[in-house]
Amino acid sequence: MPDAPPKPEFISSDSASISLTLSRSLDDGGSPITSYKLFVDAGDDFSSDYAEIGRYDGTSTTFDPNVDEDGLVNGKIYRFVLRATNSFGDSAASFELIAGLGAKPPAPSAPVRDPDYLDSNSIILNWGQVTGSDLPILGYVLMMDDGLKGYFSIVYDGSDNPQRQDALARELISTRTYRFKAYAIDVNGAGVESDITSLVACIPPTDISPPVLEAVGKTTLTLAWKTPRSDGGCPITSYALFRDDGEGSEINIPVGVEDIAD
Repeated sequence: MPDAPPKPEFISSDSASISLTLSRSLDDGGSPITSYKLFVDAGDDFSSDYAEIGRYDGTSTTFDPNVDEDGLVNGKIYRFVLRATNSFGDSAASFELIAGLGAKPPAPSAPVRDPDYLDSNSIILNWGQVTGSDLPILGYVLMMDDGLKGYFSIVYDGSDNPQRQDALARELISTRTYRFKAYAIDVNGAGVESDITSLVACIPPTDISPPVLEAVGKTTLTLAWKTPRSDGGCPITSYALFRDDGEGSEINIPVGVEDIAD
C-alpha cells in the first residue's frame, strides 16, 4: 500500500467554500499511485463517518469543497482526510485537517486605553467583542509595535479565551508612542485586524502649584501658574482653569478667557 499522504492543508475560506492544498505521498508502496481520494465528515460533531467527496478528480493538488456542489454548510466545522490509491488498494488515511466553512472574523473595534488605569510604564487596553462571525470566536490577540514605528509583535495571545477583551502592555518607555491593533481568532486562524490606536504610557501631571493673582480689572482677573514639576511622562498639551460661583460653591466651573464675572 502507499504511504498515507500528508494531511490536507488549509489555504482560506469564505462563506461558500474552503480552499485546500493536497500533497502527495512520499512512498508509493511499490506500485505507482493512480489517484487520491478526499473525504469529509458531516461537520460539527467530530465523530461522524467520513464520506468521499466524489467531485474531487483524484489528481489535483488544490481543491475547493463548497456549499453548492458538495453540500457543505456555512458556519460548520469539518474534518478532512486524504488517501492515496495504487494497484494494491487505498492507503491509510492522512492525519485529519479541521477547518471551518466561513469568512474571516470581522475586525474588533480599535483598542482603547482603560481610563481607570494610569501608569507611566504600562497601559491596559480594551477592545470590542466581535459579533456576526460565521464561525465561533475562540479568542483575541493584541499586537503592539516597539514605539518607534517598527514591526508589530504579539503582546497578548488570548486565542483560547473568547470572553476576555482586555490586556496589559507592560515595560513601556514613557517617551514613546506605541501603536496597537487587535484581531479575533476562529478555527481557521486570524481574522481581520482592527484599526490602529496610538498611545503613550503616562500619568496625569503632578505637583501643580495653585494659581496666583497678577492683576485685577473691572471685569477681569489675571492669573498665572507655574509649569507642573512632573508632566507624568507625556508632554503637557493644555491647561484647564476652574472657579467657584463666588459664593463658596465647589470649584468646578470651567473658566475661559474673559469668563470671570465681577
